[in-house]
Amino acid sequence: MKKRLPVILAAIALAGCTQRGTAPVAQVPASAPARPTLDPEAQAALADSPEIALNPSEPESGSLRVRRRWLYYVRGGAITTVRSASRNMVSDLIQQAGGVAGLNGAFFSDARVAGRGNKMIGPLLTGVGAEFAPVDPSDAPRCVGRPLVVIGPRAIAFAPYALWMGDSEASIRRLMPDATDAFLAGGWLVHNGIPQTEEEIRARCVADAQDYRRRAFMGVDDRGRLILGATDYSIDSARLAKSLEPLHIREAVLLDCGFSTSLVWQGRILVSGHSRKSMPSRPVPHALVIMAPAIGGRT
Repeated sequence: MKKRLPVILAAIALAGCTQRGTAPVAQVPASAPARPTLDPEAQAALADSPEIALNPSEPESGSLRVRRRWLYYVRGGAITTVRSASRNMVSDLIQQAGGVAGLNGAFFSDARVAGRGNKMIGPLLTGVGAEFAPVDPSDAPRCVGRPLVVIGPRAIAFAPYALWMGDSEASIRRLMPDATDAFLAGGWLVHNGIPQTEEEIRARCVADAQDYRRRAFMGVDDRGRLILGATDYSIDSARLAKSLEPLHIREAVLLDCGFSTSLVWQGRILVSGHSRKSMPSRPVPHALVIMAPAIGGRT
C-alpha cells in the first residue's frame, strides 16, 4: 500500500491547548526545489486563492468556547488523507495511516447511514489507500465553484473547482506539481481571512450548509497553521464561520457533517456525530489524518 505522507503545517498553542503522548514522525524535506511555472489556466484558477506555505510543528489539541458550547480542534503536524475500500471508523483510518489525530473528510454519494459505498463527490487523490479517483461526470456540474483542496509537501491550495480539474491526476498537478492529496470540500467558510456571510454560503456551498447539525471543517490560519475542527453541538455554517474569528483563520472549508462528524485526538473522541462522545460516529470512506513531523532535527 502506498503511503505518500505530505508535510504540512504548524501548531502553536492557543489557550486551552493540550499535548499528550508520543507520536509517529513524518520527515520534513531539507530543502525546497524550485517550483515549476503553472500554465495560464491554472494560474487563473489560483489568482484569488494562491497556495499557502505551511510550517510543520508538533500537533496539539485545543478548544474554543462559543457561547455556552465548545468547538474542538487539532492543529499542526503534517497531514495525509486516507480512502477506505468501503467505510471505516475515523479512528481506524488514523491507525492505518500511522497518525496521531484525524477528522472525517469529504462528501460521499451514498448518504445512507448504514451504507457501505465509498464513491466520493468530486475528484480524490489520497496519500494512503486507493489511487486517484476522477469526478463522476454526472456530479461535475454541482461541483463547480466549490473549493478543491490540494495538498503538497510544503503548501496547500484552495481552488474554485472547474470542469477541467477532475478528470485525471495530471489535472490536479497542473495546480500543484508535487500534489500528494486532493479532495472537494462543501464550500468556503472563511476566504482570504473573511468569514462568509449567510448569503454567500447559501449561494456557493452545498445545499444543506445552513441546516443545523454538528459541523466539521478544515482550515489554515494566518501563520500557515493547519486546523481540523468540529463542533459538539448543532450550528449552521454562517454562524460557524463567524465563530472561527478568534483562531485567525485565513482559509477554512466545510467538510461532511452531521452523523459523519468525528474528530479524534490520540485515540480519544473529541467530537462525535452522536450526542454522546462515547458513541463513535458512523463509518466514513475518507478521512484527514494528522501526522507528527520532525522539527529542528528532533524526532
